[in-house]
Amino acid sequence: MSESSTTILIMVGFVIFFPLLWVAIVRLVAYLGGWAKLARYYSADGEVLGDRFAMSSARFGKIAGYNSTLNITVTPQGLHLQTVFLFRTGHVPLFIPWDDFLDMTRTHFAFRTSIRMTISGENGGTRAVITVFGKSLADSLQKHAPPRLVGDWI
Repeated sequence: MSESSTTILIMVGFVIFFPLLWVAIVRLVAYLGGWAKLARYYSADGEVLGDRFAMSSARFGKIAGYNSTLNITVTPQGLHLQTVFLFRTGHVPLFIPWDDFLDMTRTHFAFRTSIRMTISGENGGTRAVITVFGKSLADSLQKHAPPRLVGDWI
């Protein structure tokens, strides 16, 4: 096989292999982190109106970190989460109503604000734990979430 044939074969292989690998990894993150599980209960269609935070970060459980890959919208009815375009495979948009949140805890560490949110499951259990980051996002959550969830945040 000539050198140019090898180069073409490598390029074609990359064009086919890389997207397949990307899709597999992104879907695996959705599964391991719990996004896929939440999608069974909270899949959403269309855009929602509210305080929108583009390129936000969150952690689902202990495994899946979404660093600057989420668009989060906080509304008086609940929380809308959607990944940016490159991460959409395996990640349908979610809308989680406030009634399904068990609690929210706001913390400050090293000049960073985080909000740990627990979402209820069957029989009073926990369906998921999501931690979002950002002071502006925390302030919006405090403004829109029911008082039982935000309590006396500072």
